[in-house]
Amino acid sequence: MSERILNILMQLFAIIVKINGHSENGSSGVRNAHQIIRSFLKIELASGKIEHYIVLFDQYSEALRPPRKSKYSEGKRNSVNSVKVLRICNEINKELTIRQKFIVLMRIMELILLDENCTELELAFLRTVAETFKIEPEEYLLIFSLLKNEISTDQPPENCFIITGEDTTEDRKFKLNGLDQPIVCIRIHNNNLLFFKYFGNDDVYLNGELLDNRKAFLLNPGDSINTSKSDRIYQADLLNRFLSTSTTQRFLYKATNLSYRFPFGAVGLQLFSTTIYSGQLVGIMGGSGTGKSTLVDLLSGAKRPQTGTVTINGIDIHRSPREIEGLIGYVPQEDLLIEELTVFENLYYSARLVFGDLSETEIRRKVIQVLDDLNLSSVKHLKVGSPLKKVISGGQRKRLNIALELIRNPSILFVDEPTSGLSSIGSLKIMNILKNLSLKGTLVFVVIHQPSSDVFKLLNRLILLDYGGYQIFDGVPSTALTHFKKALEYANADSEGCSVCGNVNPDQIFEIVEAQTVNEFGVPTRERKHTPKQWHELFLRQKQEEASGAEELNTTKKELPAPLKLPGLIQQFSVFFSRDFKSKISSFQYVLLVLAEAPVLALILSSFLKSYIETEGSSSYLYYYNENIPVYLFVSMLVSIFLGMTVAAEEINKDKKNLKRERFLNLNWGSYLYGKMALLLLISAIQSFLFVLVGSLVLQITELWFENWLMLFSVSFWSNLLGLNVSLLFRQTKLIYIAIPILIIPQIIFSGLIVRYDRMNPVFSHPHKVPWIGNLMISRWAYEGLAVEFASENSFAAITFDLQQKGSELQWKKDYWIPKIRELVEHKKNGTLIKNELSKEENNWDNLTCANCFQGDTPNSKNIDKFLSVLHLQYTNNYNATIDSIEIVKKRFGLKRYAAYREKYDNEGLERLVTGRDRIEKIYVDHSDNRIYQLEDPLYQSSDGLGFFNAPYFIKEKSIGSYRIDTFYANLIVIWLFSMILYHWLHSQETKKRIRLYIYETLMEFQLRRKRSSGRKRLR
Repeated sequence: MSERILNILMQLFAIIVKINGHSENGSSGVRNAHQIIRSFLKIELASGKIEHYIVLFDQYSEALRPPRKSKYSEGKRNSVNSVKVLRICNEINKELTIRQKFIVLMRIMELILLDENCTELELAFLRTVAETFKIEPEEYLLIFSLLKNEISTDQPPENCFIITGEDTTEDRKFKLNGLDQPIVCIRIHNNNLLFFKYFGNDDVYLNGELLDNRKAFLLNPGDSINTSKSDRIYQADLLNRFLSTSTTQRFLYKATNLSYRFPFGAVGLQLFSTTIYSGQLVGIMGGSGTGKSTLVDLLSGAKRPQTGTVTINGIDIHRSPREIEGLIGYVPQEDLLIEELTVFENLYYSARLVFGDLSETEIRRKVIQVLDDLNLSSVKHLKVGSPLKKVISGGQRKRLNIALELIRNPSILFVDEPTSGLSSIGSLKIMNILKNLSLKGTLVFVVIHQPSSDVFKLLNRLILLDYGGYQIFDGVPSTALTHFKKALEYANADSEGCSVCGNVNPDQIFEIVEAQTVNEFGVPTRERKHTPKQWHELFLRQKQEEASGAEELNTTKKELPAPLKLPGLIQQFSVFFSRDFKSKISSFQYVLLVLAEAPVLALILSSFLKSYIETEGSSSYLYYYNENIPVYLFVSMLVSIFLGMTVAAEEINKDKKNLKRERFLNLNWGSYLYGKMALLLLISAIQSFLFVLVGSLVLQITELWFENWLMLFSVSFWSNLLGLNVSLLFRQTKLIYIAIPILIIPQIIFSGLIVRYDRMNPVFSHPHKVPWIGNLMISRWAYEGLAVEFASENSFAAITFDLQQKGSELQWKKDYWIPKIRELVEHKKNGTLIKNELSKEENNWDNLTCANCFQGDTPNSKNIDKFLSVLHLQYTNNYNATIDSIEIVKKRFGLKRYAAYREKYDNEGLERLVTGRDRIEKIYVDHSDNRIYQLEDPLYQSSDGLGFFNAPYFIKEKSIGSYRIDTFYANLIVIWLFSMILYHWLHSQETKKRIRLYIYETLMEFQLRRKRSSGRKRLR
């Protein structure tokens, strides 16, 4: 409180005393006023400065004393004083906290009550002060009744509680030994302030100091009351008493004999037990690596203990998670905020995922209310930004993180390090929010480091862990220091804090716990005075010695708060999609990069690959003569893989913290994935379209745009799913980008373009078939589909494709197949192969057979030669007829038009690639398979008898059983099947994690039981 405010308050107190008449009633009245003012100043000031303000009060009182011959009447002076009181109250109203306002008002009441007869003028002044301070009449009148001893102790009103020295079973009374008369406690409901007054003559202590039973006192957090014959009652206990009588849904949270070991064998937590009622703020403290995070994971249900249970009103949270669905909330230390969204939008989308039964208007109203409660309304339209590039302050970020859980009002809330990185003031604000939440009935667990004295006093319960996961304390925070002091036999072991200011230094607890022994030279050693295990054993002994006198709740499953009604699967999908969409379009850089990346790459690629030809001394561009078109199609496919993977590679990884929190709501994993996939589908479609558009315009590709887009889009979406799997698999972003090249480079090598399949290591390759490693590559399916489609489905190829296909087969038969058969017959090699080939050939003709060509498997060279001569003549005639037919088609189409179509729609380089004309070998004899394969013109080959995966690279059609399907669409189907496999794998990861965790925990539990059993046998 500032010096100016204290000066003004001294003036206000002087006016009240003047109105009461004690400034003129002699030294007794002044002394009583001094005593009241001193008790007020003692709260705000060090003892050395109190007398200065007492003198100032006397000066103001003297100035208000009227002269003996005053020309003003008493009424006139009272009016002037009334105006002064109103002016003073208005002046200090905005600078006093609500707690300070109540204290000032209570001291004014005590000054008024110095004279037992309260005048109407005094009561009017009291109303003026209360109204200016915005204090409700029923609140200040309740305090006034307490000071006047008018509250009935037999039938206390609703906001009163009686502490008596007698046995009692009444709801609003409880016993404290050593009282001759009751202590009356009242609660100011709106602000959870507790005032009390003792009406007896026995010694009653407030924070260890004897209190004056003529006054009322305000209980601050951490304050305690006791008699010489009783234990201490703390402010939190009294407040919870009030809450327990007004809250119907009270529950019991109990952890029994919890223990945990990590998969690699290290101990995470030793045997741990605690019992806690709802409506408390529980602090979990301990050094780094003592098991705090493990304990929170076990208590919240995120991890399953090897031994022990965690129950809420008897319901095991690990075995029956559905029954406590939505009751537990979790706020991790890391940010859960989406940087690109505003404060309002972050909270709004969180609320939409929680309230399935509320309308849009109701959700928005609820969000605005929570923002108002946490003082975030002024920044609700600001983007939250990142922790490094801040838009809102650190304290506002912490409050917004808490708001994400606060909006759904969970019954149990776990908060990890809510004060880290904040100032002492910011930390206190955050802890006050959590304290108020606990006062509404929520059980709040807080992992906290180095709390200030004010923060420490807010805790109702303190759990301390030591290295090795040992529980070394569980009780009232203010008794922790005395617990450890007594163990080390400190001289002032009963002191809980500073006797002057009442502050507690939590760091002193750890100094005692981790105190080290000293050697003969007085130098501290590394050995501790008490090991963690010794502290744990001390804690267990004290726990057994303490009387259990704790109240037991008759808790049943029916008393648990009703779970929230979550939105349906489609609603969840809508929220996830719209949240992701909004976060992405809110980032200008992201939108610009996503929209510009594909067309810029297409422009660069197509510009560099646009080759010109020299014609009559000048350069001109013709699509037919651009030998880089195969390379363009290949790189286009690689660009789609790269873009799809990089867009998706961080999507799940950056959401993992949110997913951990949302797991407590049991939101649908599939809805989340579909939301991600739908947005990535949209991005891939746009990027693929822009790439095809720019690349085709530059390279003058005038048709097959849709087919080009469809293939690149399919590849990009497959890559999206691969990126999502990578994002789920790796925890660190840098590992994701290390993995991307490992996944992309094989797509380049095994695509069949950089290195032909027949030139690979013989272990993997085959002269005719695509090796298995190639069939695993999306690049192989995509590139083959594009190349075949561009080579066979363009407007030029359609003119003569069927005739070209027929001519190719006839030419290969007469020029390569027949000579090869004759060679095999001549050298008498592999009669079975010759027989198989001739048998297939006979099936192709209705009136042509190879009579007496074989004696068993031995070929008859003379008869075979005759048969082959007939075949050669027939194939030659058919081939010539086919060539003539092609020429006729050309003439009918128009030779100039035919040539123009060729230059516009066909590409020489692509044609050479898919027909394999650069290959030296045109035929391959497979002696192991007893078959001859055509290596030339794979585009024109028939897929009959080859099977789907054994078909040659760049074949026009593929067979699935007796059905034939165009290679382009067959490869599309394969790509989408690969995509479905990736999605199934992605969708099943959460389930697999839970199964693996369950198996591991079951094995650990079995192992522990075996150890215990063997230990008992040894004891016998």
